[in-house]
Amino acid sequence: MITLTQALSQEVKQHRVTVNAVLPSTMDTPGNRRAMPDADRSEWVRTEDVAYVVAFLLSERAAAVTGASLTV
Repeated sequence: MITLTQALSQEVKQHRVTVNAVLPSTMDTPGNRRAMPDADRSEWVRTEDVAYVVAFLLSERAAAVTGASLTV
């Protein structure tokens, strides 16, 4: 996925299209809480935090960000 992201970002760069990958670790969702009831959730990623990263990538402020793999 990372290599595809980097390659595609180069292919479409001249069209001012950005391509990035968001790579969250285990997300804190109801499904994951049910599937792993005894897990330590202290480092699970909140869905809101992933949404903030995606919102940034969709904004004009991220116009120069392309080919990136962002770990959340």
